Amino acid sequence: MNLYIENKIPLTSLNRVTHINKLPTNYIQHHDYVSAYIVCRDANMSPPRIDEFLGDLVKVLLAKDGIRMQQALILEPPLPPFYNAVVSELKQVYPASSQAILEKKVGSFIPERDEDNAGGTRAAFISFVVKYFSFLRDVNVDNLLETHDLLKALLR
Repeated sequence: MNLYIENKIPLTSLNRVTHINKLPTNYIQHHDYVSAYIVCRDANMSPPRIDEFLGDLVKVLLAKDGIRMQQALILEPPLPPFYNAVVSELKQVYPASSQAILEKKVGSFIPERDEDNAGGTRAAFISFVVKYFSFLRDVNVDNLLETHDLLKALLR
């Protein structure tokens, strides 16, 4: 599974990251830091945009702010650049064949219960977020019938 990291990484740290795609030698020789997407295969790494999105979603959920939640769960194109980055990571890291892994990822971010246990479980919300990510990943706005079917699945 390819995971993407966007950071400025000191060259001395590059050998700590496993399976780095080759960077141009002249680039490495003339720069103290590498600022690029680095593709690696490391189970400890995580897609940064998806993590950021889920972290923000959890903050909104815990604040119980319905308006901000509605603003965060965008469905209609054109999507803002950040959402396009999330979609790109979803396609790269969690293709349709990785649905169970995506479910684990979402479940690892969203707490199952309120801290005071007054709100019940969030299993339905976790399921909805997985469906939302699947919709973003799989939607083809050029095919209206397929888009309609995906929207119906999201709303079930």
